[in-house]
Amino acid sequence: MIATFRAVKKVFPLKTSRVSTLLIKNCTLISLITCLSISTAFSSGSLIATWNPNVESDLAGYKVYCGTTSGDRTNWNSYDVGDTTQYIIGNLVIGQTYYVVVTAYDWAGNESDPSAEASAVASSRRTEATFSETTNGINITWDPVTNADSYEIYAESNPFFTPQTPLTTVTQTQYSDNTFAKTPGQGRYYIVKAKSGTNDLFTFETIGAFNIKLQTGKNLVSLPLIPADSSLSGVLGTQLTGSSFSSRSDKVHVWNGNGYTMAWLVEGTTSSYEGKWLRKTGDMESTIRLNPNTSFWIEVINPLPDSVVTVTGKVCNEENRTFTLNPGPNFIGSCFPVDVTLAESNLGQSGAITGGICGSTADKVMQWKGINQFNVAWLVSGSGTSWDGEWVNERGDALSSIAFKAGHGYIIMIKSDNPNKTWQFPNPN
Repeated sequence: MIATFRAVKKVFPLKTSRVSTLLIKNCTLISLITCLSISTAFSSGSLIATWNPNVESDLAGYKVYCGTTSGDRTNWNSYDVGDTTQYIIGNLVIGQTYYVVVTAYDWAGNESDPSAEASAVASSRRTEATFSETTNGINITWDPVTNADSYEIYAESNPFFTPQTPLTTVTQTQYSDNTFAKTPGQGRYYIVKAKSGTNDLFTFETIGAFNIKLQTGKNLVSLPLIPADSSLSGVLGTQLTGSSFSSRSDKVHVWNGNGYTMAWLVEGTTSSYEGKWLRKTGDMESTIRLNPNTSFWIEVINPLPDSVVTVTGKVCNEENRTFTLNPGPNFIGSCFPVDVTLAESNLGQSGAITGGICGSTADKVMQWKGINQFNVAWLVSGSGTSWDGEWVNERGDALSSIAFKAGHGYIIMIKSDNPNKTWQFPNPN
């Protein structure tokens, strides 16, 4: 929306200061919002205000005022933006209408009357990656950016990379990377930049694809990326092998606090359920949603030719992931697509778990080995020795080798009701 402002009488002498034109338009800024989120649940909006410069020699800068009530600026936020003619207002609510005015001020602190009010709806821009089962490639799509004439695609094996040399440049809002390799335990990550000529208009958040290694039988896994669609169909699709009978189909088991909720994949039928995940009874689609903070079981009945499933989503850019650890088993996953040691995870320092001088009294971190076996780690405390604060193996005679690995799932067994239940898992970036 463009609003043209006339010169106004100032409360303080600022010569002929005026804010001549204010342009408000929808935008996103990567450092302030989850603009490439595969879901608006992970996004917040922003607006960009642009205005023509004042010409006074004693002009010091501008202030931007923003709020949700037209005319009444009692509860509006103010931003001293300095001597610039553009400002991005972030951390707004998507879908909410915001109202904006701008004032100018001089070196003596005198401030002009506000410009005419302009308004716009805060929106988000999204991008997402999806795995193509037919070509073993990764399809990337994104929202168009106003005034963009091209988009640069960057790709790296490091999820926290800084874009340097583009993989390719396209004019449409999609790209297919058919060179993606289904290597177990590895991934590839993408950044899209919107361009107008040589100018960067907008940089989307990092998205990617990761290959989770599976074996025949039970696999305790987690999502190393934040999916756009957290349903079983959205995350796994039909990469596993289904059947017309649940007993012959690959399955997903999710702990619900008291037991497991199961879903199985339908294949080889002519029914309307073909290719869908059904609940245990087979009479309704499963409502399971996969949380990146939570581990779950994939039961492989039919061996996979390449031994992996590929999951896609946004690379987590939050400073911390927050977990609540309750008495009993806590099914935990790391949504970071890199390995994080127990010492780096802040789990021992958080106070959310209880250590001990022997494994029988301490809380435990459990990593699935397969065939009904776990690797176990526990935190030494109260021993009065150099072992205090160290994670050790189940026998307590060596340091633990357990780390939170991308795509792997874990169980944290809490033995007693600890009053401090919160664990902040820091982003390793």
